[in-house]
Amino acid sequence: MRVRLIGCIAASLAMLLSDEARSETNRQFDLSCTGEKEILAPGVANSSAYSVALRLDLDAGKWCEGNCTKLHDIQQIDAATITLIDTNIDTPSRSFRSVARIDRTTGRYARMDRSGRPPAGNRSSFWTAQCQLQPFSGFPNPEVIF
Repeated sequence: MRVRLIGCIAASLAMLLSDEARSETNRQFDLSCTGEKEILAPGVANSSAYSVALRLDLDAGKWCEGNCTKLHDIQQIDAATITLIDTNIDTPSRSFRSVARIDRTTGRYARMDRSGRPPAGNRSSFWTAQCQLQPFSGFPNPEVIF
C-alpha cells in the first residue's frame, strides 16, 4: 500500500513538473505569421501578402519584430489574448489609433492603424495573419557605446 501511494505521488509530481516545464517553455517563443495587409485611404484601397516574425518573452513583458532592432513592452497578457500595441493619440492636430493583438487559442494576429484628420481624411491599415509557434531565438544584445 505504501509503495503504491509513493508511486502515485511520484507520478503526480512528474506530471506537474512536466506541465510546469511546458508552460515555462511557452513563456518565451517566436511566432512566424503570414497573412494579408489592407490599406484604405481616400481614393485608395489595396491589399497585399504580409508576413512578420515576432519574438515574445511573456515573463519579461517584452516583444520585438523582424530583425528585433527595438524591444517593446507588451501592453497586456491574459488567458486568451496578448496585446502588443494599444496606442491612442487624439489631439486637435493629430489623430492616431493602433492596436495589435494575438489570439492565444487560435494563433490569429490582428493589427489596425488608423490616422488622419479632415480635410485629408482617414487612412487605415489592417494586418491579419495566422501565426505558428517557433522556438525562442532570444533578444539581441545591443552594443553599448557609453
